[in-house]
Amino acid sequence: MAPLKVYGGHVSPAVRRVLACLHEKELSFESVPVNFGAGENKKEPYLSLNPFGQIPAFEDGGIKMFESRAISQYVARVYADKGSQLIYTSGKELAQMLVWMEVETHQLDPVASTLIREQIVKPQWRGLPPDAAVVEENEAKLSKVLDVYEARLAQSKYLAGDQFTLADLHNLPCMTYLMDSPSKKLFESRPHNENKWHSASSNCQNYSQSLTLPLSLFLPTESLVMASMKVYGTKFFTNVGRVMAYLYEKELDFESIPVDLKNGEHMKEPYLSLNQPFSKVPSFEEGDLIMFESRAITNYIAKEYADKGTQLLYTSGKELAEMLQWMEVEAQQYYPVAANLLWELLSKPVVLGLPTDTTVVEENEEKLSKILDIYEARLAQSKYLAGDDFTLADLHHLSTISSLMQTQIRKLIDSRPHVSAWVANMTARPAWAKFISSVGRSPRRFHQLRNPSFQQQISLIMASIKLHGSNFFHNVRRVMACLYEKELDFESIPVDLKNREQKKEPYLSLNPFATVPTLEDGDIIIFESRAITNYTAIEYADRGTQLVYTSGEELAEMLEWMEIEAHQYEPVVSRLMRECIVKPALHGLPTDIGVVEENEAKLSKILDVYEARLKQSKYLAGEDFTLADLHHLPTMSYLMETPSRRLIDSRPHVSSWVADITARPAWAK
Repeated sequence: MAPLKVYGGHVSPAVRRVLACLHEKELSFESVPVNFGAGENKKEPYLSLNPFGQIPAFEDGGIKMFESRAISQYVARVYADKGSQLIYTSGKELAQMLVWMEVETHQLDPVASTLIREQIVKPQWRGLPPDAAVVEENEAKLSKVLDVYEARLAQSKYLAGDQFTLADLHNLPCMTYLMDSPSKKLFESRPHNENKWHSASSNCQNYSQSLTLPLSLFLPTESLVMASMKVYGTKFFTNVGRVMAYLYEKELDFESIPVDLKNGEHMKEPYLSLNQPFSKVPSFEEGDLIMFESRAITNYIAKEYADKGTQLLYTSGKELAEMLQWMEVEAQQYYPVAANLLWELLSKPVVLGLPTDTTVVEENEEKLSKILDIYEARLAQSKYLAGDDFTLADLHHLSTISSLMQTQIRKLIDSRPHVSAWVANMTARPAWAKFISSVGRSPRRFHQLRNPSFQQQISLIMASIKLHGSNFFHNVRRVMACLYEKELDFESIPVDLKNREQKKEPYLSLNPFATVPTLEDGDIIIFESRAITNYTAIEYADRGTQLVYTSGEELAEMLEWMEIEAHQYEPVVSRLMRECIVKPALHGLPTDIGVVEENEAKLSKILDVYEARLKQSKYLAGEDFTLADLHHLPTMSYLMETPSRRLIDSRPHVSSWVADITARPAWAK
C-alpha cells in the first residue's frame, strides 16, 4: 500500500492539525515540504493536489485531499481500528463532538489565527511589529470564546465528554501557539482552559502524550428514544434552511419554532439555554439532546438516522474522502464569501433598507469566481461534489446558493455549465421544494417583509423630530436637505463641537460614536447621515418629494449611485474640502498642493463616469431626483466654492445636473 503523505510546513496550524491526528492514530506517513517562498503552492504539481494553493494536502494511495479538518475526519473514520479512537459514532457524545468541532472552526479559529499572526508570525518570523489595536480587539473576542470553553471544561474532561476526540484535537495547534504568546494570560485566568492546554506541546509528535484536559458535557447522557425534534430559528436564515432541508431529506417529522431576532429573543432565556452563550440560530432539540451549529446538526442527523430517507453520507473509501473534503470547502472557502454577498445584496437593501457596499460586492464576487472555477472543474468529473450521489457536501450549499440565485451573482453560476446544472439539480429536489413551501415566500420576495415590520416596529405618527448637530457640517446638511424635501417640521439642536459636547453626556447616550448628526424621532434615535436619510425617505414616503425608487432597474441604479457617492466620490471630495476650505479658512493652515493635485486627478476620473451616466438621464438613477442625487448636495455645493469647480464646469452634463440640484427649493431653504 502506498504510504500516506502530508504536504506542507510543520509551522502551519492546519498542517499540525493533520500531523497530530496521524500521530494519535499511530500511522506512518511521509511529510513532504512545500516551499511557499518559491511559490510551489501556486504551481503544478501542487495545484493538482490543492487547487486553492493552500496547505496541507494529503495523499492516501489514490485518494487526494485538502482542508485539514476534512483530512482528520477521513483519517479518524477510515483508520478507526488504529490508535486513539477520535470520534463518537452515535448519541449525545456524537452531537457534542460535532458541535465543538464547529465551535472551533467558526468561533475560536478566526480569532486565534489573527492573534497568532500578530503576536508570533509578524514579530518572530517577519520582523514586523504587531498591530496593538488588532490584538486588543481579538483578545476581547477570544476572552468571550474562552469563557464558553471554561464553562464547558468545568463539566467534563474533554469537549465532547470523557473521551479525547477530534473536537479537542482540532483546537490543539492554535491553542498551543497562543499559550506561547502574550495571550497566554487569557488562559491563566481560566483554570480549566489552562489545565487543558498548558501541557500541550507545539511539537506535533508529542501532541497525543501532552493532553491532560478537563472539559465537559452540557447535557446528560441518557439515550434518546423516539424523541420529538424541534428546530429553533427563522426560516429565512440560511443556517436554519440548511437544517430544515436536511430533515426533509431524511423524511423526519419536526417542529419549527420561530425565534424573534428583531426583539432579541436569541439573546435571552430560555433561548440562551438552547444555544449556549453564542446566541445564534439554529438550535436543535431532540428529547434532552440540545445542539447548535447547523453543520454539526446535519452531521448528527445523518449518522443517527442513517436508515431514514435519503442516504447523504459515504462511509468509506475515496467517496468518503471527497465528501469530507468538499464539506470543509463549503464551510471554509465558499460560505464566508457567499455570506458576505448575501449580506450586501439581500439583507442590507431588501430586509434592512440599507445601501449595498459595491466595493465589498466586487471584492467577494472576484473571490467567488475563483472558487466556482474549482467547483466547475470538479463537477465536470461527477454529478455531485463527492461523486454520483447527493450528499451533505452538496446539501450544505443549498440554502446559500439558492439565495445567491436571486441576486446578480446568478451570472457567475449561469456562466459555468457544470455548476449551473448542479445548482438546478439540487434546487429541484423535492425536499428543497418542501422547505421553500414551508417558508411561504421565496428569497425574491424578502422585500415584502421589510416595510410592514419596519412600520410596526416604529410608530412615527405625530412624533417630534429633532436633529442634533452643527449646520456647518456637510453630514448635517445632508439630513436637513432631506427633511426639507420631505416637508417635515423638525427642531435643530446645535452641538458645540469646539467644546467637545459630542464627547460628553447627554449626547453620548444618543450617539456612542460621538459624531454628528443624530436624529430623534419620538423614541427612535438614529445616527449616520445616510442612514437617517434612508429612514426618513422610507418612513415618510407619503410626504413631500418621493426620494426613493422601490423596484426595478431604477431601484438598482439608485442604490448603485448611492454607493458610488459614499465610497468613490465623497472620500475624494472630503480631502479637497479639507485642503481648500477647512485648513485655510478655519485653521489658518496652508493648503497642501500635492494632496489637492492627487485628489483632483482622482475626482476627474470619477466625474468622467458621472458625465457618461448623466448623458443618459436627467438624474443619476433615472428621470427623478432621489437620494442618489441628494446625498451629493452638501459636498458638491462646497466644492463649487473652490478652484476644483473647473472640473465640474468642464463637463456639461455634470454641470447641468449640479445647477439643477443646487437650485432646488429645499436646498435653498
